Amino acid sequence: MQMLQRVDVDLVLLQRLDTLGCGAGRGDGGDSRNSLQHRRTAIHLRAFLMQTRRHRFGGTEPLAQNLKDEPYWNTLSQIVDWAYDNTTAAIWSCLGAHAAVLHMNGIERQPATEKVHGVFDCETAYHHPMTVDTAHGFRVPHSRYNGLSERDLEEGGYRVLTRSPVAGVDMFARQDKSFHLFFQGHPEYEAATLLREYRRDVGRYLNCERESYPALPQNYLGDAAGEVAGRFREQAVAERRPDLMSGFPMDELAAGLEAPWTPCAIGIYEKWFEYVAARKSEQRPLIAPRRRAWRDWPDDGIVAAAVRSPR
Repeated sequence: MQMLQRVDVDLVLLQRLDTLGCGAGRGDGGDSRNSLQHRRTAIHLRAFLMQTRRHRFGGTEPLAQNLKDEPYWNTLSQIVDWAYDNTTAAIWSCLGAHAAVLHMNGIERQPATEKVHGVFDCETAYHHPMTVDTAHGFRVPHSRYNGLSERDLEEGGYRVLTRSPVAGVDMFARQDKSFHLFFQGHPEYEAATLLREYRRDVGRYLNCERESYPALPQNYLGDAAGEVAGRFREQAVAERRPDLMSGFPMDELAAGLEAPWTPCAIGIYEKWFEYVAARKSEQRPLIAPRRRAWRDWPDDGIVAAAVRSPR
């Protein structure tokens, strides 16, 4: 059995921060103010990242079409309010992104005709510091039943940064008192995450918790693995009983899986950390960044939405 090599984005970022903290100042005598500030920033961000690893909210599947009908909506909306008023920057992923734009601007997600599930080619829609590593195209995992309209987002003051011709809006952002970055996809996914979700859905089918057998994630498994999955599907549809799940060919399907999106994901998170570090080091109120700073929006008509839409 071939073991998957787990690529932990958090651990890679921790290593990069260690490098920043230990290596800053080399070549300048090691005693400059910038060197000291870089080391302090690295220590601060490393402590922050370690804390978030200990206090992390797991992903959850929405049960209601309208997120406001979910039992956790009140708590989640309070988190959104707090983040908009008290953070330097925030990242919202998938359901979190849908919840944030719904709560702050009333932008409703729309159901997809079928589950958006797989690894999709994306392209840069708008040049921005967060898209430096996406300039030549990249692939991102998506896994959702709903999506946000690019037109609705732009009318609400959001800037779409990357998109997929198949999966739609991928990454978008907005500058309020703090900088908010949103993902409809999952750049943080490991190589086998989509496979585990597929296995979960197959189990639901065998337990009669869903009517149809799930489709394979798009652009994900190789030809040989696809044939293995197809043979299991034929047996599952013909016999359909829960005990078949013990024979699910997880190891065969996982063999050779890779996560080619990880380097790009790390680059995006690194730039987000750089933004946080720069803002923290300024020691000034959380207002819109200075014009022409590297972290600013390009100035060709972007709306710096300082006033929230009515809720």
